[in-house]
Amino acid sequence: MTGIAGIGYILELKGVERACPQFLPLRTMLPYVGAKTEYSSRQVAWAAFALAVALLAMIGALAYRATRRLVASEQLVSHTREIQTLLEDISSDVLQASNARRGFIITGLEGDLAGYSSASEDLPVKVKRLKFITADNVRQQQRCTTLDSAIHDELSLLEDSINRRRAPGSDRLRQVEITRAGSAKIDQVFTIIGQMEAEEERLLEQRRSEANQNYRRTIMALFAASIIAIFVIFINFYRLHWELKERERAESLASERAQLINAFFSSSTVGFAIIDSELRCQRVNHILAEMAGQQTQNLINLPAAALFGDQQQAMEGLLREVIGGGEAVLDRTISLQLAGGDDMRHWTLNCFPLRDDRGQVTRVGCIVLDATARRNAESAYRRLSSRLLRLQDEERRRVAREMHDSLGQYLTALKIDLELAGSSPEAQRAELLAESIQLANSCLTETRTLSHLLHPPLLDEAGLASAARWYVTGFAQRSGIQVNLDLPGDFARLPLPIETALFRVLQESLTNIHRHSHSPAADIHLHVLDGHVNLEVRDYGIGIPARILKRFRQSGTTGVGLAGMRERIYELGGLLDIRAEQQGTTVSASIPIGENTGHSSAADSAA
Repeated sequence: MTGIAGIGYILELKGVERACPQFLPLRTMLPYVGAKTEYSSRQVAWAAFALAVALLAMIGALAYRATRRLVASEQLVSHTREIQTLLEDISSDVLQASNARRGFIITGLEGDLAGYSSASEDLPVKVKRLKFITADNVRQQQRCTTLDSAIHDELSLLEDSINRRRAPGSDRLRQVEITRAGSAKIDQVFTIIGQMEAEEERLLEQRRSEANQNYRRTIMALFAASIIAIFVIFINFYRLHWELKERERAESLASERAQLINAFFSSSTVGFAIIDSELRCQRVNHILAEMAGQQTQNLINLPAAALFGDQQQAMEGLLREVIGGGEAVLDRTISLQLAGGDDMRHWTLNCFPLRDDRGQVTRVGCIVLDATARRNAESAYRRLSSRLLRLQDEERRRVAREMHDSLGQYLTALKIDLELAGSSPEAQRAELLAESIQLANSCLTETRTLSHLLHPPLLDEAGLASAARWYVTGFAQRSGIQVNLDLPGDFARLPLPIETALFRVLQESLTNIHRHSHSPAADIHLHVLDGHVNLEVRDYGIGIPARILKRFRQSGTTGVGLAGMRERIYELGGLLDIRAEQQGTTVSASIPIGENTGHSSAADSAA
């Protein structure tokens, strides 16, 4: 049996005839094609090719027809889905309006009517839309009319109930009657909606069944036509099969390689380059070009070392090492300065050999990662760590000085008195012991004062307002400086980190006033405004020197106390500013409260 006669045999299948009535005219021609007539192999090949083309055209026609049917079916299904969604929305809006009215009847709050207002506005629009999209169904149109009337009655009852509730002396019995009538209307609405949903579900099932039937018929027709076309093509091009297969495999492999390279070059967040044996750029991605401050198209066929600024000779040696040795160079970090740039850049390189079919290294692949930000961050971290250690040492020295100047003196005097008491006559011993007790009390008082200055317990127990009043009072007594504290009487507790930071700023500012400003008075303002807590400390002394203020604003490295204040405020997302005026200095600190309220509450902090 020849190939074309075999096609006639396949078309004799009754199942194919039923599934593909379009093939019947072709079947009537097959007896002539299958007759015992001598044809050359060339003629048979051309006939088979023509038949295959005809079959493919028929497959296209079938596919087009099936697609149109499927699109029409999907449109009907989408239409039904839209109706079902609209019915669900109407049900939800009716319940929302009823629930909003019930809540308003109970509470009398106008805010509870928000759901009723939106539902009463949306329902007429949705019912109108429902009528429009069900215009092709007479029974659904009748139900829409009944549904519209029931919804209108329900909304009228709800409106009457709301108006009665608003009026003074609301009639509860009437509200109960309205509630019962409304429930009946809602039941009617849901009944109608249920009928419409059932109708749409029936239509949806019917349309699904029709779509599935059309789909099965189309699949059978396409399957039969495809089998025939494949059989004809297989017979006609049998000799070319392996050649085409090998060619397709080679093209596929080349395409996959090209896609893989394109994916790496286009979507990677690091720099890529392919460099030939003459150390010229064959391909560079946009990331590496941007890192080098160049345009991608300008780098092709240029010396690869030009990408690396003042490290060109080192890069040439590295690339020749990879080409000559055939081994990859990984995680090599270089520091370079690009042409026209002032900043030092830090790049991490990974260079690996690319071999041809004979295993010879013909190109070099380079992956370049810009590590400048990481190196700068590490350097900044080291500087910050050193600075924190320096601040810690300065704080320790300050505490040591305080203890030496105060406790040390008292303890020395106490030691002398006790030594004298041991060798003195009885008459002088009582006087020396009394003086020793007084010195011990002074030591205890100084210890408590120093402890409170380091971290006053009042700050944890009563909050910033009480701690500020306590400290200002004690400072004024010790220093003789008149301090005016402007603090609202209802100043509330703040998160403990904020209170601690502001107290330290207040403490350090007053200490600087006492030591450096020679001011006779100071004003302190502490208040909360627009979600920020603001502290301002102003003196009327000689003012901060301009050189110190300039260094502080540029780097914040001037003075341990000023640096400590800035670090505390910045850690909480706030701002610290120091202003030098004609007479005196003003220190201002502002911290956002909202970003820090996620810490422990005032009560938790106190606990």
